[in-house]
Amino acid sequence: MPDVLVHLANALFLVSYLVRDILWLRALCTGAAACLAVAFYRMAPTAWALLCWQLVFIVINGVQIALLLQERRPMALDPDAALLRQLVLRPLLQAEFRAMLGLARFESAAPGELLVRAGAMPADLVVVLQGQAEVRGATGVLAVLGPGRLVGEMSFVTGALPTADVVAHEGTRVVRFDRAALERLFARRPDVGRAVHAVLGVDLVAKLRATQA
Repeated sequence: MPDVLVHLANALFLVSYLVRDILWLRALCTGAAACLAVAFYRMAPTAWALLCWQLVFIVINGVQIALLLQERRPMALDPDAALLRQLVLRPLLQAEFRAMLGLARFESAAPGELLVRAGAMPADLVVVLQGQAEVRGATGVLAVLGPGRLVGEMSFVTGALPTADVVAHEGTRVVRFDRAALERLFARRPDVGRAVHAVLGVDLVAKLRATQA
């Protein structure tokens, strides 16, 4: 019987090397450790040291599985958060979106409010949720940004100062992400940083195409 359990444990370890989802990997490793624990217990004499190590692995993986399930539990989103998810952050995994949502500040912009001032580094990365915002340069209105468009992302990505003002229209609702808080989050969670920078890249490409059309 112990030999069968050892072979089963190794088969589970083999399958775990083939899966990409971390939750399945940990579940398979936990099953393999459980098989080994039983095998070591049934040995004559019982291999107590090896059994204890398997129990440690089971506990560690069990805790991590519980944390992963908590991160993946369905989220109840209010209308603003649901719109942000739909318009901009759909590519993010649920855990990544949850981290971003913790920094989001949803606000109604006053008509004519400056969302970005030319020549001044924006303190926030801004997303237009409802309404519109105008990009105004020396020659007049350069572009109109509607729902789902980002404001100040070029400065966030490159560190360059903006060259135009961005002004809110009437009935505009935005979400703000503090620049410094985002940088701390990305340092702590590189996965979130990579996902958000991919979103920023898509927005920049869309704006570039619009200017060339």
